[in-house]
Amino acid sequence: MRTATARSPAAYMRLFKGRINIALSGIKPNGKMYWYFETDVN
Repeated sequence: MRTATARSPAAYMRLFKGRINIALSGIKPNGKMYWYFETDVN
């Protein structure tokens, strides 16, 4: 599962127990920083 947020990444790491995907994360054309998280779902 992947999710993205422009808010504090620490809260999403605790909530989804996932890891940040640095390759997808970054500043997007709208000027906001987005963090992408990945979690394994069974």
